Amino acid sequence: MKRGYLPFPDYAMPWIYALQKMPTKYLVTFVYKKSLGKAECLGRCELALRKPRHFVVSVEAGHGPFVERDTLVHEVAHAMAYGHADHGPAWGIAFARAYKAVEASKPYPGDSFIDVAALSRRLVRGALRG
Repeated sequence: MKRGYLPFPDYAMPWIYALQKMPTKYLVTFVYKKSLGKAECLGRCELALRKPRHFVVSVEAGHGPFVERDTLVHEVAHAMAYGHADHGPAWGIAFARAYKAVEASKPYPGDSFIDVAALSRRLVRGALRG
């Protein structure tokens, strides 16, 4: 294992399995790291240009299961909406779909924080208003 990389905790595995099934232009690789280098950065989605091209979704360790779950969903939504504006309508729809898939894999009873349909409507309406 590369320096600074960690294995994902067991609680994250159902989320990763659910997110691997999401439609993206390229395969998604998941990375769990001690630090991503920026204080305000919890996650990152990057397109690796080496062949075969793939997305690398990185999550910073140590923020607890719910923050890490939401960060995974957020970053996978970027991979799903590749080619569209960051946090625009396409990203909002992708986020809602990814969150719904993660919700269906609930590893914890009562592990639900938001109404996905309502969030999707709010994100799309807000993005369309500009």
